[in-house]
Amino acid sequence: MSISKNKWFLIFLYLVTAFVVATSLGFILILFVIEFCISIYTKRTFDFSNIDFMQCVKIGIGGGGIGGVGCWVIYYKNYK
Repeated sequence: MSISKNKWFLIFLYLVTAFVVATSLGFILILFVIEFCISIYTKRTFDFSNIDFMQCVKIGIGGGGIGGVGCWVIYYKNYK
């Protein structure tokens, strides 16, 4: 069974989007846990700034994009 070029493109979009969202949410969760632990153990106020949030989103876009493209390439090569 052959997959059309349109389906390959949709698979590519799905993989890249899913990896970007998952990676961004993962980094935001890790940052939240780290800030929470630091605020508990050092008696410091909980500081979750917009700059840290935007850095997590940017890193998620970069890392998720690379991961999504890599998975698509592996999937495409194994199919052929």
